[in-house]
Formats: sequence, C-alpha cells, structure tokens
Amino acid sequence: MLDNDRTMRDLLAFALRSRGLEAVAVGELDEAEAALEQSDGLLLDFQLGGGHTGAEVARRWAVEQRLPPFWLVTGMPEDPEVQSLKELRQLIGVVGKPFSLLDLAEGVDNTLRKLAPSAGGEEPLSLDTETTYVPLEPQPSQQATFPPELFVAERDPEGDLHSKGPASV
Repeated sequence: MLDNDRTMRDLLAFALRSRGLEAVAVGELDEAEAALEQSDGLLLDFQLGGGHTGAEVARRWAVEQRLPPFWLVTGMPEDPEVQSLKELRQLIGVVGKPFSLLDLAEGVDNTLRKLAPSAGGEEPLSLDTETTYVPLEPQPSQQATFPPELFVAERDPEGDLHSKGPASV
C-alpha cells in the first residue's frame, strides 16, 4: 500500500495481516515503485503529498504497464479526478473514507483470492469482467469508522503496531 500517513499505513497493514495477507506499507513513491513487481494488489491513497496524487501515479504506472489491480482510498470519492480512474481496467474499487478497516481487509482478501490462479487449475477471474468489481464504499447504514470491537495496540521498537487484545471500555 502507498499512503503518506504513517498511522493509516500501520492500521491498514495490521488489518490486512490479521487476514493472513502479506502487507508492504510504504509512504514514499520510490519505495512503492520498488515493490510493484511483487505486488498482487495495491491500496493507493488519493492524497499522497509531495505534489503527487494517487490518480496521477495510477495513470503513469498504467501507461508503463506496471499498475497492479488496485483500490483507491479517498475522502473525496466524488472528485472528478477520482471518477476518471474508472477507465483503468486495474481499478477494483474506490474506498470512501470513513471505512471499516476489517471490512476493507476482508474485501481485499476475498478479491485477491478470486484473482489468483487456483490450485485446481481454474482460470482466475479477469479484471476485464464485471464480476471482479468490488465497491468498498461505506453503505449508509455503516456510520462508524471502525468496527464496534475496539482493540489495544502498541508500537514495537521498529514502529510496527501489535495487538494487545480487546479493549475494555
């Protein structure tokens, strides 16, 4: 994932790892470019800072044929620049903030499983089909940013988050 907000990167990585996924969380464009070759999917923030947007980066990587299947994470899902990304076949969905971390991790996990070749020799789903589009925008009934279950986490000396278990409220 590429997000300039360290806290968001850490929370997203934690949620993805809780689903058994390997998550590489980077905050700089050059770090993300170095990791693209090994990526099965990408969570890409819209506001990257440093004069870059996720939309601009996605278009450049698409032209270079380096863009993996991706979700764009944004607080502005209706922005015309965000909407214009629907032309990219690699776009799986737009994740509107606020969102549930656990729901997002589940959606990413399920979609990546559908895109991966199966052990039984079945063909993976293609991003060119309508069936792989998984909109992850929050539904009107989902008001909370995080699931109602809270957990306590702390950073280790390297700065990574680790769960200490459920919080008592």
